[in-house]
Amino acid sequence: MFRRTRLFLCSFLLCLSINTPNATPFDEQESGKTFFNMVEEKLPLVSDAIVNDYIQSLGYRLAANSDAPTHAFHFFVVQQNVINAFAGPGGYIGIFGGLINITETESELASVIAHEIAHVTQDHLQRGEDKTKNLTLPALAAMVAAIATGNGTIAASSISSIAAGGAQYQINTTRGFEEEADSIGIQTLARAGFNPYAMANFFKRMMQSSRYDSTPIPILMDHPVNAERIALAEQRAAGFSKKHTYPSSQQYSLAKARMQYLLAINPENFLAQAKAAYQRNPNNMYQQYLLALAMFKNQEYTESKQLLAQLANNNPHEMIYPYTLAQIAFVLKEYKSALYYIQQAYAQDRNYYPSILFYGLILLRNNEKSAAINLLEQYQLQYADSPDFWILLSKAYANNHNLIYAYLSRAKAYLAVDDTRNALVQIAMAEEQTGQTNYTTALISAEKQRLQKKLRAS
Repeated sequence: MFRRTRLFLCSFLLCLSINTPNATPFDEQESGKTFFNMVEEKLPLVSDAIVNDYIQSLGYRLAANSDAPTHAFHFFVVQQNVINAFAGPGGYIGIFGGLINITETESELASVIAHEIAHVTQDHLQRGEDKTKNLTLPALAAMVAAIATGNGTIAASSISSIAAGGAQYQINTTRGFEEEADSIGIQTLARAGFNPYAMANFFKRMMQSSRYDSTPIPILMDHPVNAERIALAEQRAAGFSKKHTYPSSQQYSLAKARMQYLLAINPENFLAQAKAAYQRNPNNMYQQYLLALAMFKNQEYTESKQLLAQLANNNPHEMIYPYTLAQIAFVLKEYKSALYYIQQAYAQDRNYYPSILFYGLILLRNNEKSAAINLLEQYQLQYADSPDFWILLSKAYANNHNLIYAYLSRAKAYLAVDDTRNALVQIAMAEEQTGQTNYTTALISAEKQRLQKKLRAS
C-alpha cells in the first residue's frame, strides 16, 4: 500500500483512441497514480534505500535541467535484469535494474533517463489524439501489461484489439517521438553536466552487442535504433561544449554494485565473477565494494565485514561503508554493532535519507523508543511526502504507547500516497483515544476538517 519510490511502447499506447464502454477518462495526475499502483502490483520494485535514493537524485538533477523543470516526476527502479526504461503518465519513470548494470558510465545511465524525461515533457503520452479519451483504465491496464510482459509485439497486438485503426499511427508517432526525445534529452544531458555524446555511445554499444545475441535487447525493441539515428544524436551532441572528461560519481558506482547484488541469482557464481574482476583491478573502489557484497551474499560474513571495514578506514567520508556494515550486523542480529555503524554513517551526513530511516529502525529494534522518536521528529517537514518515514514514526509512537500520534502519523502515511479516505479512518481512530489534551483535540479536529474538505473536492 505504501511503497513508493516503460517500454517506449507506453508513449504510444495512450495515443490510441479507446472507445470501450467502461473507458472512463482520468486526468494526468490521477492516471499517473493508477498507473504506478498497477506497476507495483505487476512488477517487483527495488526496496533498497541507497539505490532508490541515488536514482531519484539523478532523476531530479536531470529534471531540473529539462525544458519543464517544474513538472512533477517520480523515479523508481524495477528489480528485474531487463535492459530498458519506461515513462508513464503523471511523470512516473521506471528504470529496470538490468539497465543500471549494463551502463558503463553515469552519463550513459543519465542519457536514458533524460530521454524518458523528454517523453514526459513533450507530452508524448497524450499528443495527437483527444486527451480526454486517452487516459482510461483499459489503456493503463494495457500499458502495464506491455511493461510486465516485456514484449512490444504482444503489447501492440493487445492494444490493436481495442483501438481500431491505430497501428499505422503508432508507427509514425513512435519514430517522431523517439527522435524528439533524443534531441530534447541530449540538451537536458548537457545542461546537467553529463557527456552529451553518451546517448549515441550507449545506443551504439547496445546495437553492436545485439549483433551477437539471438535474443533482442528490450531497449532496442522499444527504442528502435539505426545508424541514422545514432548519427543524428552525435550531430546534436556536437552542438554543446564538451569537457575533457565526464567522470562517474562514486554514488553511481556504489549504487550499481548494490543493483548487481540485488539481481544476482547464484551466490557462488556472483562471488566468482566479483573475485575475478577484483583480481584484475584490486585497487578499484567499485570492485572492492562489489566483492564485499558478493561475499555477504555467499554467507562469507567475516570476510565481507573485514573488507568493508578496510574500505571504511580508507574512505572515512563515504557513509555507504558503515551503512553496509550496519546492514550486515542487523541481518546477523548483532544489533549493538548495527547501532554503532549506523551512528557513524549518520554522523557523516545528517540529511541522508537512507541513514535516517535505518537509524530509526535500529533504535526501535534496540528498544530505544524515545531516541527513535526524537530522531525522526526532526525530519517531519523534510520527508513529509515519504510514506515509509511516517510508517516508521507511527511504529515508534505506538511502541512508546502514544496511540494518538501513532494514528496521526499513520494518516500522514496514507496522505503521502494520496489516500484521503484511509487517512480519515486513521484520524477517526486517533479521535477515539483517551488522554486527549486541548492541543491534540484541536489538532485532530483541524486535520479532520481539512481532509473532509479535500475528499469532497475530489
